[in-house]
Amino acid sequence: MTTCKNCGHTFEGKYCNQCRQEATTTRITWSEVVRQLRHATVDVDRGFFFTVQQLFRQPGVMIREYLEGKRVNYSNPFFYVLLMAGFTSLLFLSFDVPLPVRSISLEHIEKMSPLVAQKYFILVGLVVMGMLTGGDLLLHRRAGFNVAEITVASAFQAGQLLVITVMLFPIIYLQDHYFPPANSWLDVRQLLKLGVFVYLVVVRKQLYAVDGRPPALQLIRILAQIIITIAFYEVVVARLIMKMI
Repeated sequence: MTTCKNCGHTFEGKYCNQCRQEATTTRITWSEVVRQLRHATVDVDRGFFFTVQQLFRQPGVMIREYLEGKRVNYSNPFFYVLLMAGFTSLLFLSFDVPLPVRSISLEHIEKMSPLVAQKYFILVGLVVMGMLTGGDLLLHRRAGFNVAEITVASAFQAGQLLVITVMLFPIIYLQDHYFPPANSWLDVRQLLKLGVFVYLVVVRKQLYAVDGRPPALQLIRILAQIIITIAFYEVVVARLIMKMI
């Protein structure tokens, strides 16, 4: 008999007869990541809107549950980030809107390499995943997650940051085409940056809540991590992207 990690039902066979989760759900390792990557382009499915909802309602809790084995109701994390990256690239290219980081010119990228422009937000998703994974490995090792698990967590976060970008896109479009701000601090992109900052802090407060550090110290570490991550992306990564194209 097997106890389902998703719903707690006891059953026999390859799938839970109550929620349909696989019986062989195990801890995420690199072999599991490779398996999920193979299915990322065909997993067009399952629980997409529920995943979006839960990543807003309780993102750190949802990611922790996914890592612990409650996976049947959620989208494949790599499909999630790929889908949102493709859709976000389509929006910004189709409506001729400057990117969230204004120092990166999508028009320039498109002239130099149309393919890179079309896949731009996929590149962004991969870079963000790498930065979040590296920072979490460095600062939150006490939480006990392995590299593959933190990579999966980063994929969910990168995908949700793109969801936030898409949600603010209509306002960004209206501002750029009809109501240009008087100065950069009134740019809607500042609101997007604030939303990204708050979201990433909340995720870490929930996901790494049991790492054993005093709450105040943990919050300071998280705030410093996210400030450095955002600044590094805007100052260093953005310049590298423009120099490479």
